[in-house]
Amino acid sequence: SLRHMIGERITDDTTEATIRNVLTSNKHPAVYVGKTSPTKQAEVKVTVPLSEITASSFYSDNNNDVQAFVGKLGYIENFFTERVINNSTEVFADDLRTFKITSVATASSQGFQVLDQNLELPPSLYDITDLTPLFNSSNAGYSLTGEYIFDKDAYQRFFGQKYLTAAVVEADVTDISYTVMPFTIKSVLVVGNNLEFTSVPYQGEIKVYAPVTNGHIIFADYSFIKHSEDSYNGVYYHQDERNQDRWERIETDVDPWQDEVFTGGSNLKPATIYSCSCPNSSRSVIRIPESETDDGKSTNRQQRYPLPTVMGRKAFEDQGLKAAAGLINSWETEAQKAEFKICKHTIAARFIERIKVQEPNQYPTLEARQAFEKKLKEDMGRVGAKFRNSLRREGITTLELIHSLAQGLNLDDVEAAYVLLNSLK
Repeated sequence: SLRHMIGERITDDTTEATIRNVLTSNKHPAVYVGKTSPTKQAEVKVTVPLSEITASSFYSDNNNDVQAFVGKLGYIENFFTERVINNSTEVFADDLRTFKITSVATASSQGFQVLDQNLELPPSLYDITDLTPLFNSSNAGYSLTGEYIFDKDAYQRFFGQKYLTAAVVEADVTDISYTVMPFTIKSVLVVGNNLEFTSVPYQGEIKVYAPVTNGHIIFADYSFIKHSEDSYNGVYYHQDERNQDRWERIETDVDPWQDEVFTGGSNLKPATIYSCSCPNSSRSVIRIPESETDDGKSTNRQQRYPLPTVMGRKAFEDQGLKAAAGLINSWETEAQKAEFKICKHTIAARFIERIKVQEPNQYPTLEARQAFEKKLKEDMGRVGAKFRNSLRREGITTLELIHSLAQGLNLDDVEAAYVLLNSLK
């Protein structure tokens, strides 16, 4: 649905832009995002039939002691859920600068695994498929309890003189979605004929949705580009072979407040995305498996397992990806998520597809391009191997490919963390 398309790029074959927000027919937000507070995090309780536990080899190999499961990794296979809000399980409450929702989500007949954590690392540092399965069940039930905080500053402007409160939001929204993150098992307890696993509390996120009928789309004004044929003063200079696509040019200096946009005459549809995992495009660093660089020097721990720094994003923005600390460290703001992303790798990929990217404001003359090529050749000769290494993109890991896809789809932080955590599954 339209409310799930926030962050996607839309085109009419001429203009292309990113959807920044979706509003309802009364111009209220269609999506609200809440995150757990650091002081009151989410907690999962999973119950499985005790008969399945006692029949498992892990149980018998550990002297029939259920406490052997403590410290292992719990993983709900169907980790994403979207459903109708239940007034008895979702409680809205108001505060001065925020509002909150206390939620108790439950599900039954779920796939559940217990995996061995062979190192003393947080769950986010593991690839699920690399871990040894100790127990699995398709008859698990769970309850997810959390208190989720919503920042009013992000939504107040849509309500004008009307003060935004939890009651106002509760009257608008109808649906909720949440994820159950992989968790370290804190404790186990025999309850009747079941064994109950309790998680170590962790940071989570929920989204609540309002129905959209005859709604409104807000595009990020800094995300607009235009596609046109690569001609100059009406003359197309390329000598194309038969049946080849004609060369196209992307103009990046589009001002939607001044220039005409969406004039292509076609229906709006998802645009073709070019994405990259490099820091320049994604504004993040992901885990690298190598212990040495190309020149044989060892890498420091922050490069191999990037962790958030004091100069990172503000706490509310960073809360989703904190779950993937060690896999990824991002400094990308919410505004930067919606802009037109570009780097030397995506420029090269477009060029292979006969698409040129025009520099902002002006396209360099033939003389300027020839001078630049001469200067570039001289610089490449001086810096040698270092320059070539910076351009090389061989040895790309599965994690990088998944990260590039997450960037192209503009996934939410929690969604991005999840696809990275499960990149090999």
